[in-house]
Amino acid sequence: MLTQKQKAVFDFVKTYLKDKEYAPSLEEIQKKFKLASVSTAHYYISKLKKAGYLEKLKNKARSISIPEREPLVKIPLLGTIAAGEPIEVIRENEFISVSKTKLPKSGEIYALRVSGNSMIDENIRDGDVVLVKQQEVAENGQRVVALIDNYEATLKKFYRERGHIRLQPANKTLEPIIIRKDRDIKIQGIVVDVITESPEATPQTLFGDYEPLKKRWTGYSIYNEDAKRRTKQNTLPTLYPKLPNQKFDIIYADPPWHYNGKLQFDKSSKSKENIDFSRKIFISSATFKYPTLKTSELMKIPVHEIARDDCLLFMWTSNPHLAQAVELGEVWGFEYKTVAFVWDKMNHNPGQYTLSNCELCLVFKRGRIPKPRGARNMQQLVRSPRKEHSEKPVEVIQAIEKMFPSQERIELFARRKTKGWSVWGLDVFNEK
Repeated sequence: MLTQKQKAVFDFVKTYLKDKEYAPSLEEIQKKFKLASVSTAHYYISKLKKAGYLEKLKNKARSISIPEREPLVKIPLLGTIAAGEPIEVIRENEFISVSKTKLPKSGEIYALRVSGNSMIDENIRDGDVVLVKQQEVAENGQRVVALIDNYEATLKKFYRERGHIRLQPANKTLEPIIIRKDRDIKIQGIVVDVITESPEATPQTLFGDYEPLKKRWTGYSIYNEDAKRRTKQNTLPTLYPKLPNQKFDIIYADPPWHYNGKLQFDKSSKSKENIDFSRKIFISSATFKYPTLKTSELMKIPVHEIARDDCLLFMWTSNPHLAQAVELGEVWGFEYKTVAFVWDKMNHNPGQYTLSNCELCLVFKRGRIPKPRGARNMQQLVRSPRKEHSEKPVEVIQAIEKMFPSQERIELFARRKTKGWSVWGLDVFNEK
């Protein structure tokens, strides 16, 4: 790659040749850039020669010239793609320039930096850059950028097989990703070329004042292995235990929402220069506390099978997941009615727009409101200090008990048994 200083030297040589029809001397280059010595100027010229930007002419004074080069094309470097487990694409919005001969004659082309070594047998390594032709179809064996469940992106070899799609890593130590009909997959493009990050062949950033193309280490990437180690896993062979063979009037659920791999992050440690390994960089993450489920997986749980014809569903959601919660309740067979409870946690987290200091408990209805009714004067606002991660205030369960004192009630995704309630979830699976 050309560093900013190398590019500046190259531009100076190019302008000098154009104006005077001969190259500048090493002393002139040293003076122009206030270099420590002529040897430093020689170092920059040698780098430019090795990269093919300058060539030496025999038997001529000041024998430097600029060879005719293939025209370069500006390509957007959109971000980082996983060549490993699917991750959310990390947006960077830079540009690189590549030879026009590397590109197909038609189609939109973009570039992605690779993270991981699952494609190493295809000579695609961690830190390399792939050029991708944007298209929505692929043939078996092609290297594709695939979007899974509408937000997780990965780089794999594509195979359409009977009843499923196989995303195959090019690494014998790794298992393929199998995408069956109940999951969503979209092809974002096919790989047309690879630009290695080795010193012998690296891309050049020649447009404007862009920084050299290199792997950028951040707090997220450096602590990624620690995050994987701390993530809780479901040890059951199935998604969740079977639901009870019983019908209920009241269903209370606190779904283990999956937050797309995003962590509450100590922003002061975002750049590698500010990272302090003695500090706890991850403030909190749901995945560190319990196994989370994507919305598409939550929708597979047949909650409608345990609901009576007249049934209410009370469901907790964080504000960013409000739309998903409404959709989930409808998939489970209920109609969204209103916000039943607003929990003021008496503290706050940073938010994109305003400080986040509350969570919502929605209510959905199937059929009619179960009878007999109890108390009808429960307050919507519940002010209760936050306790353990995601633990909801007991005042809400107590309020529901007063509203429906004689109905059959079940708590889904329960952490512990509650008197007067049936419970279901991973944490209470082995409780009697």
